[in-house]
Amino acid sequence: GLTQRAAALVGCDLQHGEIYPIRWWIVLAATGVLGRLVAALALPLLGAAGWALWPVVWLLASRALFSRWEAQWRDQLQQQLPDALATIVRSVRVGIPVAEAIRLVGHEADDPTGQEFRMLSSELAIGVPLDVALRRMSERSGLPDYRFFGTTVALQAQTGGTLGEALETLADIVRRRIGLRARGYALTSEARASAMVLCVMPFAAAGMMFVLTPVYI
Repeated sequence: GLTQRAAALVGCDLQHGEIYPIRWWIVLAATGVLGRLVAALALPLLGAAGWALWPVVWLLASRALFSRWEAQWRDQLQQQLPDALATIVRSVRVGIPVAEAIRLVGHEADDPTGQEFRMLSSELAIGVPLDVALRRMSERSGLPDYRFFGTTVALQAQTGGTLGEALETLADIVRRRIGLRARGYALTSEARASAMVLCVMPFAAAGMMFVLTPVYI
């Protein structure tokens, strides 16, 4: 509805409100105050046009916060997925049905993975088809690895095959991808730190000069 479209404008997903550490309306209030402060500081330089910064800062700050929290949530899902797949593989190999293995992951895995699998198990319990429930979970997560997992399980349920071997291969691919990304992150840490410092320095220097010698600014 209209509320969801308005929330999407500021980067907030109301359907996943539980992934945010702070209530969304508190975030909007805080970023609104920040935008008001920035606009007030810009008035001596820009005059009445400085008020135009208020909605811009409010919108950008809100989207940045919500996007960062969603990225952290998806990163946790990515990190925990190999262990969840390993649990399903072990369960299937000893003869436990897939639906029961999914329920087991929901109870044993840490959140947010445990929460996602509990939602999946609940949908299966009320009669939602397996392929539909898996598609919904992959859409909620927004991760390609979850889509691969859903496709693998759905195809196995329709055509048969060795589910344990397929999921084990997928878990190994995910682990390799996570390791490769961590290695790249470590190798570029110095360059990212330098870029951050260089980006912040002009604004920090201008802010200090504005406090010390506003007439010069």
